[in-house]
Amino acid sequence: MENLQFKSSQLSMKAPICSLKRRATASLPNEPPNKVPEKGRMGNKHNWRAISSIPCFGKEKNRASCHIHGDSSGFTSKTKYRYDVFLGFRGEDTCHAFTVPLYNSLRRKGINAFIDDKKLGKGERIAPAVIKAIERSRISLIVFSTNYATSTWCLEELTHIIWCKKQKNQLVMAIFYKVDLLDVQYQRNSFEEARAALEDRYRDDLEKVCKWRSALFEAASLSSTWLFEDGCESGFVERIVEHAYSMLPPKRFHNVDCIVGLEPRIEEVISLINKSDKGVCMLGIHGTGGIGKTTLAKALYYSVFYHFEGACFLFDVREVSKTYQGVV
Repeated sequence: MENLQFKSSQLSMKAPICSLKRRATASLPNEPPNKVPEKGRMGNKHNWRAISSIPCFGKEKNRASCHIHGDSSGFTSKTKYRYDVFLGFRGEDTCHAFTVPLYNSLRRKGINAFIDDKKLGKGERIAPAVIKAIERSRISLIVFSTNYATSTWCLEELTHIIWCKKQKNQLVMAIFYKVDLLDVQYQRNSFEEARAALEDRYRDDLEKVCKWRSALFEAASLSSTWLFEDGCESGFVERIVEHAYSMLPPKRFHNVDCIVGLEPRIEEVISLINKSDKGVCMLGIHGTGGIGKTTLAKALYYSVFYHFEGACFLFDVREVSKTYQGVV
């Protein structure tokens, strides 16, 4: 007997149903895109805004729905992706204050993100492992901050990200964290000071500095841009995560390629969940041993867990509780 925290009538497991392969994904209802005020502020409480052609998704996460549709065509099929999102940032500026919380929020949403939180912007040359991570990510998310341009590591990362955007059609999003977009685009204020220092440092290789300046300009000219001055960072992070999730292709169900007839069963269970009322629910799946109750429960979990702030899959509860004196 597998118990899930959803409320509905019991579902009896019978013989597998063969069906044509379809791709399913759990998604949230769309909201109309918010208009950006002329002065670039969203209300009086939160001094941040999003500049994007992609509408944001709503915040309601307590109900799941299942929709069948084809594969996303926004990414090239030749690239073998390892990560959904690559996070580029200046460690000493934003690592623990903003970027790590953003990374954790991405992971809770089910987005496989890469973060190099050990470098702290040190080193002259970008590590090969980081280059590989950039190339094998679907989205690169750049966090610009006041001292971003003082790090040649960050500038090399940015240059390679822009290269991947042009050569591999990688999606790139820019976040301006407590820094003016125009300061980055036209290298003003702290970015101007960093540029002067770099030109003096690399006076024999000014072509490299020009390459970095060009990358900064192109990144600041992206259509998908997020600005944060002050206010509620958690709400700002949530919208970025929802936006990144909407840009990714649908998630496939757990082990779906190896099990015939699993997707129709998942859709049937989700339809029962959608009929339930609001609140904590319980769904029972019963049947003889070895016919796939745990497999179905696990596949259902992987299809809906990212709709909730916290989720956990517990299996073999009876056996585990015997080992630890009733504690799971």
